[in-house]
Amino acid sequence: METKRTLKLGSGAIVGALAVWLFLYISTIFPYLGYSSQNETLGPGVSLSAGSKDVGLTTMLLFEGQTAFIDYEVASTENGKVILDVKPISTFGFSENKQDIEAGTKGTYEVEIEKTGLYEFRHDFSLNGISGTTEYRVSWGAR
Repeated sequence: METKRTLKLGSGAIVGALAVWLFLYISTIFPYLGYSSQNETLGPGVSLSAGSKDVGLTTMLLFEGQTAFIDYEVASTENGKVILDVKPISTFGFSENKQDIEAGTKGTYEVEIEKTGLYEFRHDFSLNGISGTTEYRVSWGAR
């Protein structure tokens, strides 16, 4: 009996938290959909990842006229780059909106949504040479 009550309370808390987030997202008070932190170290013939911290949605229904954005911060020991893109899920690979972000930069990448549909928020390491460490943090959303 106690287990049922605990499950009911836990489910209620999750549904409540999602409802609050949805309200904040729709009202644009908190327009974020996700966050990621990545780290990659390259050496001759080796690529090591220090793991990633990913939270949130990478695919979302966006409406014509919305502005999708990715806030970013990129650091690298050897001028590594990161690729950012917001693209319709029907687009293979990267879209024409793709942007290469240089090391040592911080800012916001924005894309105006031209047609209502499902869009994917992408971020990944660019070809970063043969040595060095690159790390980045991104958060994404739409307003």
